[in-house]
Amino acid sequence: MNKQLKYSLLVVLAFAMIISFANALNIGASPQARPYESNPQNWARSIVNANFNPSTPTAMYDGDLMSSGSIKTFLTTVSTPVNAWFELNTFKNTPSDPLFTSIGWVDFKMKYTIPAFTDDKVRIEYAVGASAWTIISPEVTGAATKFNRDGAAVVRPWTNLVEPNNGVWEWADIAAFKARFYFTKMGTYWDAKTIYINEAWLTVYETAPPTAPPEVGGPAVSIVPDSVLSLAPGSEFFVDIYLRDVVKLWGFQFYIYYDTTVLTATEYFPYHIFDAIAPSWIDDTIGEVEVAYTSYGGDLIGFTGDTPLARIMFIVDGGGATTLHIDTTKPGTGLTEAGTGNILQYTAYDGWFSANIIMSSQPPTVLPPGPPTLGSTWHELYPHYSNMWTLTSWTDQGTLELDASDQIDMIGPDGWRYWFHVDQVTITIHWTFKLPDEGTGEAEPEVPMTELTMGDPTGTRWHQIYPVYSRWFTITSWTDNGDTIFSPTDQFDFQYDDEYVEPPEEWPTHWGHLDAVSTDIILSQKGPGEPAAPEFPMGIGLVMALAPLALIAQVWRTRKKVMKK
Repeated sequence: MNKQLKYSLLVVLAFAMIISFANALNIGASPQARPYESNPQNWARSIVNANFNPSTPTAMYDGDLMSSGSIKTFLTTVSTPVNAWFELNTFKNTPSDPLFTSIGWVDFKMKYTIPAFTDDKVRIEYAVGASAWTIISPEVTGAATKFNRDGAAVVRPWTNLVEPNNGVWEWADIAAFKARFYFTKMGTYWDAKTIYINEAWLTVYETAPPTAPPEVGGPAVSIVPDSVLSLAPGSEFFVDIYLRDVVKLWGFQFYIYYDTTVLTATEYFPYHIFDAIAPSWIDDTIGEVEVAYTSYGGDLIGFTGDTPLARIMFIVDGGGATTLHIDTTKPGTGLTEAGTGNILQYTAYDGWFSANIIMSSQPPTVLPPGPPTLGSTWHELYPHYSNMWTLTSWTDQGTLELDASDQIDMIGPDGWRYWFHVDQVTITIHWTFKLPDEGTGEAEPEVPMTELTMGDPTGTRWHQIYPVYSRWFTITSWTDNGDTIFSPTDQFDFQYDDEYVEPPEEWPTHWGHLDAVSTDIILSQKGPGEPAAPEFPMGIGLVMALAPLALIAQVWRTRKKVMKK
């Protein structure tokens, strides 16, 4: 092989190493918690020059977005313009998900019905604390509003709120949020008015839904939130099908697909005004949800702007991950334009779900504080016991050791690379059952800990990972090996919660020999995997990235010398 060919091959190899090093730093998108629903807890009213008689609200938020008459308002006949409003305030501000810490986007929704064919005016406003009122929906007259399928005029503002605090929301701002329905009775018509405020609520997200890229433009349909992570089996959650930048929408039809071994779809419903149902269903045998709804027949105006279209409820069946895929290929799928029936072009963005994935360090040892070892092996305990993984990259969140909120890449047993968010770092105890039971078991402490330092463990509770996931047990007795702490070679007895019988003396007892204690990481998968390129530890990767630069310089110098000769 001549020198030039040698150098060429080395250069190619060096560039491959650079590419591999760059790929190892690609850890995917940031995690996303479940959206949070916040609703008003009370209301106030204000009257100017007229009788304004709201009835007592039965519920400001009853969980059924298609229900009617949460508040009913009656205004008497007047001969001159009258201003009056409802003020809805004291919104809930306790996030339902402990992982939900940041607020990036708040969507306010109000659904109400007013009489048709009138010159009376309505608008929606909001404020945060003592701030000035901001108009959400421009003032419109009853004659200018849309009509529902029953012929009643309906206005429903949806908005992406960007205040307060210069666009940075905090949970205190949610509590201080208030909205009002502002009504001006003009007096041209000598008739009484009854107004129904059906629902008013906030949906709080960490990130906004995407828009179609500039080169594509047009409407964008997305699953919001784009990813739901860190949920255990039995948990419930919802996602919205969200639409941005649409013009004159009359109806929609979408198929959403999911993995039935991971999730079960339990319910769906549309958002008002898309009340007229077309064929819609859940087929959990194949993992399909079809949602198809329209506004009223003969609607020539349609909906313009941004709006959620439908909500889908899920229950987590087991561990693992799945795409929430929007199918764009089936005939009739998509958005229908009001007045023409044309199918509108749109860009679709899938969603993602990952349940907890639990791995244990190999060999079973408690890792010392500090960075994890790249290239180390991890044993998957749940949901697929005995899968082996290799840690290939790590992005720290500032503590200089492996802990919650870090992000890692790992090579799986299939040879593909996957991206993970570290939800929690704790320990796992590994034991061998004693007769009459057989086999081995693993469990985590009820209170997470990074090292096992307890003395007598009697009375402590543990969450079993294997052989039966999520069984809880209590240690009832302990035989120490002489070091006065709970440690390998000790023996312990325990009783499962789900085997409790009366009287307690007959509660079945199990025996175990404590074999080892290991560091345990609870992860959420952040997206589908991809074929893995060769990975190198960070230090080696840096050397590999710099070495080819010197090599290229040497090749160039050699080339110049040859040319001079």
